[in-house]
Amino acid sequence: MGSSVLIKESWYQSNSRFAAGTPEIMLVTWLGDNNFSVDHRGKRAERRVKGLPYSEWVQVTWAANAGYLKVAEATVTEAGCL
Repeated sequence: MGSSVLIKESWYQSNSRFAAGTPEIMLVTWLGDNNFSVDHRGKRAERRVKGLPYSEWVQVTWAANAGYLKVAEATVTEAGCL
């Protein structure tokens, strides 16, 4: 469970960095640095965070215009448990 909590806290703390008007590359770089599988064309990323007793699935979607974010959103769902 520890790694799950860290990812959630990290995203929420970082979300102010990814507000509207932020360069899209900053979000994409952060996602890559945090081991997300990034679909650049689909403007989404996902990662399974393995934790005990629960694993979580984190999906991030965003919209951008001319290389700048309009919105970014993360959804965290349970991916299974032991």
